[in-house]
Amino acid sequence: MKSLLDNEDLNGKIFFPVTYEMENSYPVRVDDTCTLHCKYICYPGVKRAVVIFYGNGECAESYAESELVEEITRAGSWNCFIAEYRGYGMSTGRLNIVNVLSDAGKVMEAVAQEGNGKIVVFGRSLGGFSAIQSISCCPGVSGVILESAYSCLSDFIAKRWPLTNNEKQGLDDFFNYPEKVKDYHNPVLLIHGLRDTLVPFRHCTALHQLFEGRSERVIMFSARGGHNNVFQMNSESYLGHVRRFLRFVG
Repeated sequence: MKSLLDNEDLNGKIFFPVTYEMENSYPVRVDDTCTLHCKYICYPGVKRAVVIFYGNGECAESYAESELVEEITRAGSWNCFIAEYRGYGMSTGRLNIVNVLSDAGKVMEAVAQEGNGKIVVFGRSLGGFSAIQSISCCPGVSGVILESAYSCLSDFIAKRWPLTNNEKQGLDDFFNYPEKVKDYHNPVLLIHGLRDTLVPFRHCTALHQLFEGRSERVIMFSARGGHNNVFQMNSESYLGHVRRFLRFVG
């Protein structure tokens, strides 16, 4: 499967990188060819952080100025680390799905090295894969928030690249959700638009079934709207769910 996921034509169709200059970036050196220029908002004495893996075509800078990050960091209660992907922003390195997944571990290492003993990961859409990967490679994750996330890798790829049934199965064996989360037992918040046509609501249902009975608490917020307007159509409820979730994880 790695040969398929390394295909340049495929990766050119599934990613929509946004490039821009960002002041005060936080560099995460992955290897000699790749540095991720992330955004870190931190406060003196605060040793807990929310790590955000954003959606396709988005960027760290816009998240840094969002109401979501304002809520997370309100009164200096949590630090916030917004991960950047290869080829996005000022980040270097070869952009493909295998690298994006493996880079999640490096991001989590950087956040932990800043002294954050409690970490919540947030993944939106594409970023859901990185959030799930973080659970797998970093057993100390205290909470997971998934917004408009996929429940299988094959559906994400198949949106823009034709796949045989064998390839679909191979992709889902390669990124095996049950295997990735088998040792995760901490709280989960799922947020998904009921009218999402890009990532249909069945993915949220599948994720709920995956975590239910395994995690100590699974909350599912079935929101109005589609894939790209869940926050705008439900901002008060959305932020309320995030606020209560972070308070619970605390």
